[in-house]
Amino acid sequence: LSQSHLKQMLATILDDKYLFKGIRLKEDDSVFTRSFSTLLIALILDADNRKDFLSQDTVLLVKDCLLKYMLMEQDLRGYVKDKGWAHSIAHGADVLDELVKSHKLDQGAYKNILTIIINKVHVYEY
Repeated sequence: LSQSHLKQMLATILDDKYLFKGIRLKEDDSVFTRSFSTLLIALILDADNRKDFLSQDTVLLVKDCLLKYMLMEQDLRGYVKDKGWAHSIAHGADVLDELVKSHKLDQGAYKNILTIIINKVHVYEY
C-alpha cells in the first residue's frame, strides 16, 4: 500500500467506528473490530518506523488514542470459542511496541505507556 493509503487507513481506524467501537462492552463481538484495528495501527507504525512518512503530530495522536483505548478496553479475552482470537490487549501491546520504537515519540511518554501496561497486567479476572 502507498504511504497515502496507509495515512488514510490510519485516520479511518482511529475513528469511533473502529478503535472505540463498543468499547464499554464486555464479551461482545465488537472486541474483534477493536483488536484488529490496533493490529493494523501497529503495522502502519512499523511501516512509518522504516519509511518515515507520518508526522510527529500524527504519531502523538496515535499514542493518545491508544492510551485511551488501552485504559478503556474491558474485554480482555484471548481465545473466543467458535470465533477465534480476540487478543485485544496482545494487539494493543503490539502497538505500544511500535510506538516506543518511534523516534517521534517523546521519552516522557514512556512513563504513561508503562503505567498502562502495569494496569493491564494487574487485572485478575482473566
